[in-house]
Amino acid sequence: MISVTADGAVVSGFTLRDAETGGAGLGVFDATGCTFADLVCTNNSHGISLHAAPGNEILNCSCNNCYRGVDLYEGSDDTLVTGCNLSYNADYGIWAESSGRNRFIWNTLVGAEGGGAINLRASCDNLVAYNVLDCCNPQGAHCLVVEWGSENNTVYMNDFLSSVLLVTVDAGPNAWNSTEPFSYVYENRTYSGYVGNYWENVSGRGYTGEDADGDGIGDTIYSLPVHSPEFSPQYDRYPLAERFGNYVGEGNVIPLSQGWNFISVPRTLAPGSDTAAVFSGVSMAGRPMYSYDAVSGWETLRADDPLSPLMAYWVYSEAPCTVLLTFDPDPVSTPPERTLAQGWNAVGFTGLSPTSARNVFLSIVDEWSCAIGFGAGEQRYEVSFINGAQGAHGDGRDLEPMQGYWVFMRSAGRLCAISG
Repeated sequence: MISVTADGAVVSGFTLRDAETGGAGLGVFDATGCTFADLVCTNNSHGISLHAAPGNEILNCSCNNCYRGVDLYEGSDDTLVTGCNLSYNADYGIWAESSGRNRFIWNTLVGAEGGGAINLRASCDNLVAYNVLDCCNPQGAHCLVVEWGSENNTVYMNDFLSSVLLVTVDAGPNAWNSTEPFSYVYENRTYSGYVGNYWENVSGRGYTGEDADGDGIGDTIYSLPVHSPEFSPQYDRYPLAERFGNYVGEGNVIPLSQGWNFISVPRTLAPGSDTAAVFSGVSMAGRPMYSYDAVSGWETLRADDPLSPLMAYWVYSEAPCTVLLTFDPDPVSTPPERTLAQGWNAVGFTGLSPTSARNVFLSIVDEWSCAIGFGAGEQRYEVSFINGAQGAHGDGRDLEPMQGYWVFMRSAGRLCAISG
């Protein structure tokens, strides 16, 4: 239906249906730095199909009732697939073949009869996290297949739901839990540790261990079935006691390093938990929090001052720590906007997953020229982003959630959120 061969293309808001056998609603060939957002692909042989097309983003798309939902072939590396519903496809919701370093996060994948959720084939160094993978039919494929030499993939904070089949592994090694500890909240208590996945216990195929200490992590490891004898056994060493939605993980916690931190809140905060008082537990060595406005300059925050998305804040911490955020659960709300003045502005990034500067600043594409982040760990500014540039200063590089950024505006403009 649509064929993309140019770098930096943006395709958004289309419904793509009834592509013939072997065809795709959207085909991408040898193109990089593209954004595909808010697409509805239905009744196609393939929904969105990338061929030798690295460094692209697929955001908030729906690919249902196709043969496959999203295909990555022939070195379609460094692709972000997030916020997508890829369900009821005859084969798989996501098929990655010979494509690595991709991020499949915050997606819903429900298999059709005979269909699976994700297949990693000869694909390495991918991240699979915060997904719901459900293959409800007893005759269906596995929720996740890892095969043909797929190694060093990291899989954690996913719900594996199935009437019979969860995972098949014919490759390795891979990590079936987080490779680093992070803070999470479970049953109203904060913990720091490694986390794995939720393995639904249906027909005796899922996790059956106990959680005696109540930290939300199973006390015994979960052994994954490895079908070929040449591969070593693989384990989820920190299986979740409940579905990942019962945990408050990375998306709700701001990590602070020792020293100055340039931070932002990625979404609208819940009433009563939306002021600078959420940082009251941070030891700031007598220093206040600061914000900056291009018109009024530096401002000192009081405990009752509101924290808003698209704003950035400076926070000092005497020691590394984390700050828990509580997001507004109201789904009926207008995404935030903010007017930026000519000159330097301190702005926040709305979103829970890394996104390119090009897409974050799409609403001010004609006004912004330069953006700079701050590395709290090193206590120094990072390599800048230049509007329209490639390479080390390219605007295709990612902005990180929870971080603040300086943005220089050639003229005033209206910055719109990319997340509610």
